[in-house]
Amino acid sequence: MDLIKPKQTESQIEQVGFHFLSKFVSIDSMSDSLSQQHPSTQQQLYMAQVLVDTYQELGIKADIVHGSVIAKIKGKGKGLSTKPIMLSTHLDTAKGTKPISSLNILKNWDGIKNIPYTHNKQFECNVINFPSLKDFVGQDVIFGNGVHPFGLDDKLGLAESFTLAWLLQQNQDNPQLSYPTIFFLHRPDEEINSQKFVPDIVRYLKNQGVGYGFTIDGMAPFEINPESLNASMLSVGSPKIPIQKQLKGYVLDVEIQGVVCHTFNAHEEKLTPAIIFLCETIRQLRLQDINILELVPCGLKELSYKMKIFFENKSEMSDFIETLKQKVLPYEKYGAALSYQNQSVYQTLTIDKGLNSLIYWLCDLLPKIRLSRDSIGIQGFTNPLRIDTNKLNVNQLLLQVGHFEKRKLVDQIMFLIQETLKYNFSFSYKPLFDNIKSHIQKHSKLLIDIPVQSAISLGFQPKIIPMRYSNGTDVFLEQGLVIGNLGTGYFGAECPKEITSIQMLARHICWLFNICQRLSSEML
Repeated sequence: MDLIKPKQTESQIEQVGFHFLSKFVSIDSMSDSLSQQHPSTQQQLYMAQVLVDTYQELGIKADIVHGSVIAKIKGKGKGLSTKPIMLSTHLDTAKGTKPISSLNILKNWDGIKNIPYTHNKQFECNVINFPSLKDFVGQDVIFGNGVHPFGLDDKLGLAESFTLAWLLQQNQDNPQLSYPTIFFLHRPDEEINSQKFVPDIVRYLKNQGVGYGFTIDGMAPFEINPESLNASMLSVGSPKIPIQKQLKGYVLDVEIQGVVCHTFNAHEEKLTPAIIFLCETIRQLRLQDINILELVPCGLKELSYKMKIFFENKSEMSDFIETLKQKVLPYEKYGAALSYQNQSVYQTLTIDKGLNSLIYWLCDLLPKIRLSRDSIGIQGFTNPLRIDTNKLNVNQLLLQVGHFEKRKLVDQIMFLIQETLKYNFSFSYKPLFDNIKSHIQKHSKLLIDIPVQSAISLGFQPKIIPMRYSNGTDVFLEQGLVIGNLGTGYFGAECPKEITSIQMLARHICWLFNICQRLSSEML
């Protein structure tokens, strides 16, 4: 197969890719799960218009259709005889993401030195703590301030898509270049799992002849996903039972910052919500009764807590603090933190017995489940996320449950329901997404083999990885549009330590350029 390389140097591709990435991450486009609008935020409408204008600067026509941006590049050579394809990213970012006006660059990173986040020296982000970072050693690493994510999910995919479009335009004069007609899709509200108007978008694309494509939304370098997770969200509720007590002792004000990361990389990055640190401490001390006066979720993804806990004596409080330190401090290098202060009290306090019962239920549950930080490969997990105390009459614990086998996911849910019945707690669950394996297997030559061959031909190592999350691919598959998912080449999704590199950005663009050429031949 005669495939061409772009006439531009890797340095030129790096420069253009970095320009687009810098431009897109400087714009706020966070979605909002509580909004009733579509798109859910005005920022996404602004972002969509920026994308349309950017395409126009490239000489490419783009339109906003139901909040999504759709641009078309006409095929060339053999590609004119093949079906059009779709390359999709999402233009929104996850809750807690903030725009950044200027990206930081650490040239020729040795992998041993910690990434020098400008506003957070706590992270020990190196190849010793995070082995997968070896993919970025020797490269010019791009990173943020270390306080909040700046949106590599999926603005890195956006930057790669726009640079690919630019590259195709710049190489039009090469008579050997062939690629199918490409529809670039950039849709809103993917992060909040909204499917509004997706069926309409799919119908539009299918009417244009599109039959296949890819989402450009994976994390790992040269990632290719043969399957994805089945997942549900379980809600366990305990009624609020406020009891007033005349208490003399000490109130401990505690703030626990959990370890935040994407489910995809929970094992390596040690995803640990603050509620797990609290319950592990209670279990180790074998506390028979604990008086939690206040429990308020806070921080990124609300996986941290500010709380007030009553103790009758200093010794009991000191034991609690020391044990909590033992649980939290080993995770400081991953992003956990702990602060506290105490005060004497002698007054009437309100204790929520329902909240305490729910916490003890979770303490009892922990040794019976596999947390996502302990889950690898295609293992399932049950991950307690947080207890919401803001509901009117109920305390609500949210647990994310996932497994690659649907039957085993159902078994996990049934087990949890049985556990709730022991305490007469209420429960409900909401399916989140299904495994895409059966769809991908039917079209593995296009969706797996071609990306693998393209990576190898360029000297890159493809990674065929089960997707430990979903990126909305299933939405398109359900509508009959067959698409796979490709990695964008970064680390630390949806958390403050996210990084990529200038070289990785350019290499993924070249990968996509090669894939498009292969598709023009394989789809004939």
